[in-house]
Amino acid sequence: MDYENFKERFVEDLKDSLLDDLKAKREEVAKAPKKEAVEKATKSKGGEAI
Repeated sequence: MDYENFKERFVEDLKDSLLDDLKAKREEVAKAPKKEAVEKATKSKGGEAI
């Protein structure tokens, strides 16, 4: 394997890895409760928002 092939494969692997990490982070953030939703729920119960 020459240097150019190695470099291309390395870059592709790196891109795939970074995309997987970004997708995982996006899913994690999507599952987290939204601040606005928490504030609305707290206010509707008569309490103060954190």
